[in-house]
Amino acid sequence: MIEQVRRNNPDKQIMTTSDPGFGKFGAVHSDLPVSDLMHRSLQLFHQSETTRYVTSEIELEATEEAFLINQRIFGELPIQIGCCWGVNSCLNGMEYHKSSELVIAATDLVLMLGRIQDIDHQGRWNSSLTEFLYMAAGEAVELYATTLHLAPCRISQEQFIALIILPKGTNEPLAGGPAGTLWKQNKWMLAHREGPAAGQGAPALITGENRCLAWSVDSGNRA
Repeated sequence: MIEQVRRNNPDKQIMTTSDPGFGKFGAVHSDLPVSDLMHRSLQLFHQSETTRYVTSEIELEATEEAFLINQRIFGELPIQIGCCWGVNSCLNGMEYHKSSELVIAATDLVLMLGRIQDIDHQGRWNSSLTEFLYMAAGEAVELYATTLHLAPCRISQEQFIALIILPKGTNEPLAGGPAGTLWKQNKWMLAHREGPAAGQGAPALITGENRCLAWSVDSGNRA
């Protein structure tokens, strides 16, 4: 499947989880048991015509695999296991947290990534710095707190499904409402002017094109 993604996007360098270049963004956790979580997510999150995200799903959090992830990755800090799924194919914005995030691909997908170290002194980040990570279904990666990211991208006509595991409370509303790039609890947001978050008031601090991933040869969204 990775070769098809590359053929559909000849203008992009698309790495895999085995690529040494991913090391600056995070770590691969190939020994984590995730099959039960994957199976449950495929049953719970049905086809969507948009891109959706739920922060926490009790059924997922009650599994033995969740217990092991809590121990191994988050050192027994309270966590939440949610899901992002749908038909996204564009950057639209970037977020970061003051903590790691574990992403488990329940379907093949692509993540668009960047580094907070590349945000300039005016708080802006240029989309030309976007790097692309292909994840095969069943792979789990930890994104470091210094990694910019947002919703995954589909790689075919079918939707993507990704399990999103974070410290509990992340992405919940702030008591006093958004303040600058602090958009939700433990979530700092940089919007692209063409993305939905900018229309909701998030600071449009991403310059350059709204990078998009083509999921077919003629899907026409190669930026």
